[in-house]
Amino acid sequence: MFDLFTKGRAVGLHEAGMSVRAVAQRIGVNKATVQRWVARFRQIGTARGMPGGGRPNKTNLREDRALGRVVEGHRKMSAVTLIVNFYHRFRLSKQTIIRRLNKRGYTSCRVAKVPRLNATHRQNRMTWAINHSFWDDNRWNRVVWSDECRIILNSVDGRARVWRRPGERFREDLVQETVAAGGGSIMLWAAFWGAGKSAIRIVHGSVNGEVYVNILTEFLNDNQETLDGQGIWWFQDDNARPHRARIVTQFKETQGIRQLPWPAVSPDLNPIEHVWDHLKRALRLRHIENLAQLQLAVREEWEAIDNQFLGTLISSMRSRIREVLNSNGGHTRY
Repeated sequence: MFDLFTKGRAVGLHEAGMSVRAVAQRIGVNKATVQRWVARFRQIGTARGMPGGGRPNKTNLREDRALGRVVEGHRKMSAVTLIVNFYHRFRLSKQTIIRRLNKRGYTSCRVAKVPRLNATHRQNRMTWAINHSFWDDNRWNRVVWSDECRIILNSVDGRARVWRRPGERFREDLVQETVAAGGGSIMLWAAFWGAGKSAIRIVHGSVNGEVYVNILTEFLNDNQETLDGQGIWWFQDDNARPHRARIVTQFKETQGIRQLPWPAVSPDLNPIEHVWDHLKRALRLRHIENLAQLQLAVREEWEAIDNQFLGTLISSMRSRIREVLNSNGGHTRY
């Protein structure tokens, strides 16, 4: 927006004999804008813009700023709640509140769901980040990142959206049908490191200490020679109860597995979480009707994940640590 002084200056320069192009260059606007100001001056005797049509705003600039201050202190309050608690005297609509907030840079978004962190969790995350802040990509590439993941056959994707008109909410092709318990599920275990990845294992039943030892035994049989060939390596798993069972700890000590210390409640520090998300997205693009098809699809999609993608995730470790330090052990965007 240009003030009246700038418009008047442009008109004056043109009336004094300067060309439209020269005026535009002097003022720093395009030619069409100068031509419009000059034409308006010649038509109505002023460069001031014509008053806009339509109904005037119900709130002024001062009240809009006040709305911004209220929202800054009540970020989780809905537009309707804002009207009831603060703006009922203006008789504003929900859409008016949303437009005012959009103008001030606020957008209504889904709340990001993150694990609850207490003071101890935050301190442990800070300590871990400080202790590993000097690690470079060479070290992170020699960490074996592992985890379990449950895949539900008919999972409800909260991110799914459709384009629909009023009255089409329950149209057959625009709904997402659900079944009890998601139609069944499978438990997976897998691991990856800088130079490769394990086979994906489908775990039948629940994971306890004994089952986890069997998983690790199979993993070492398939990959220990490769891992030992790259020098010192570390094994990462989270603090789930089966991972810290006595039988598992004894097995790791017997096999000489170097355990990477891990802070509790820190899935954002484990890049394999992004691999699981990538896998689930790929599975949603496939038509899968039963658990047998799901198992086959999981194996195919796991094999399709390339090392470049995995390497990019490992390279993000320094950024993850930096964000933990910047947030004093709090949540990160990962």
